Amino acid sequence: MVPLLLAAASGSLAVVFPRNDTADTAAVVLLPMIAALIRASIGLRQLAAICGKSPSILRQVLFAAAIATLLMFEMYCGFLVRGGVPWIFWWPAAALYVIYLAFIVCSVRPGTEPPPQELPG
Repeated sequence: MVPLLLAAASGSLAVVFPRNDTADTAAVVLLPMIAALIRASIGLRQLAAICGKSPSILRQVLFAAAIATLLMFEMYCGFLVRGGVPWIFWWPAAALYVIYLAFIVCSVRPGTEPPPQELPG
């Protein structure tokens, strides 16, 4: 849902501000930052649903790294699309997305904690 909103907002900014750096700056920098804040809010609720009321600090750090990596991916892709660069410069975007997937999978995977031991009695 968020990528569709970003695409629509980017397109509408280009119509409202034709041949202006304001639309490029907003589409490449500001809109991905707003999307990252929305993802962080939604993600915290999802982590709480997966891990109980308080997710571990490692899960929170991994999820934050995933959001930051996705932010870098979106900004880099925005620069590439707005600049009209050749396809050879897209490999870092692919690498950023693979890193994002690794972070997100590690942050939301089910826990591997052993069951509690029963006390002899």
